Amino acid sequence: MDFGKLMVNAKIGKIAQQGIKNVGRNRVSVEFLTPHDANEFVSNPILADSKYEAMIPTFNVTRMGIARDVPPDWSMEEFVNKIELPQGCGKILKARRFNRKVRHQDGSTEWCPSTTVVLTFSGQFLPNYIYCYFTSLKIEPYILPTIQCYSCCRFGHVGEKCRSKPRCYKCGQAHTGNACTIHVENAYCCLCTGHHYAIDKNCAEHNRQKLIKKKMSEDNVSYSEAATLFPPVLRSYSDVARTMFASPQSPSKTPTRPQVISTTSPQSPSGQSHRRTIYASPKPRSPLAPGYDRAAHQALITQRDPPSPHNGVAFSNHYTNISEDDNLMDILLAALINIYSRFEDVPTPPNVAQKLSLLTSLINKHGSNTME
Repeated sequence: MDFGKLMVNAKIGKIAQQGIKNVGRNRVSVEFLTPHDANEFVSNPILADSKYEAMIPTFNVTRMGIARDVPPDWSMEEFVNKIELPQGCGKILKARRFNRKVRHQDGSTEWCPSTTVVLTFSGQFLPNYIYCYFTSLKIEPYILPTIQCYSCCRFGHVGEKCRSKPRCYKCGQAHTGNACTIHVENAYCCLCTGHHYAIDKNCAEHNRQKLIKKKMSEDNVSYSEAATLFPPVLRSYSDVARTMFASPQSPSKTPTRPQVISTTSPQSPSGQSHRRTIYASPKPRSPLAPGYDRAAHQALITQRDPPSPHNGVAFSNHYTNISEDDNLMDILLAALINIYSRFEDVPTPPNVAQKLSLLTSLINKHGSNTME
């Protein structure tokens, strides 16, 4: 983001969308729309003022191929000058001959020139054949070598240029591998947690790095783009913790790879799993209270009230047996006197006293009118 802001403030245009990417430690990739814009940006004074250095990656402007069966006594200048290139192929920028190690009978070794030559062509086109002295030579893509550091066990550099802390390729601890006494039977790979040395060619991470280099050489892409196509070797937190704190001197404490226990149900030949439905028994209900009588409760809720009298009187005593000849006023007064006489010792409530006072005034009024 900071570098993109710098480009905008400097008014440098014609940058591709999503063309600014972080490709490594203190390294930023800038993709332009045309080669002319990229070439002009390399010499832009804004880079020197901001303490940046710009370069065009070789894989963007060159291709590398291998030519075999070149006589070892030929010099590279003679070979390049006599090469005839097919139409559309860029010129040869560099030629380098491989050397091979020869072991003599007396035990000494010597590096001798081989018949294989690496050619660097200008442009993105890699020819299938080149011609020299009326003879065709097949060109194969040059596969970048997989270089590993024996000091930190990482890839891409050698021990002489290593700037990381040492890490043993035998046990994975923080010391050099030359001073470690762990044998290959008890070895622990710090790259893939396998039981082998970290410099073993059959290591999973080593094979991944070889595939990345092959993809870079065939498709002519950067390391960051090729690495995204091959997922890294996963390591669990427990493996990393065992690597950091385990004692490499004791074989019994050598870190081991975690075991994966399968919990999948067994499968039948037809492909269906054997399953069984289990029905749980219902839970028992809580017991009823000791004082509860089911029969009495049932009798109360099923008992019906007796029919009310035909004249609407709600008394269940002898007052309900009233005929048409009886004086209703006398019966009513007798009932009131009977009811009120039962509560002589209890003070009369105010609302009842008010009703009685009203009744007394009515009786006095009707009685005086009758006497008149």
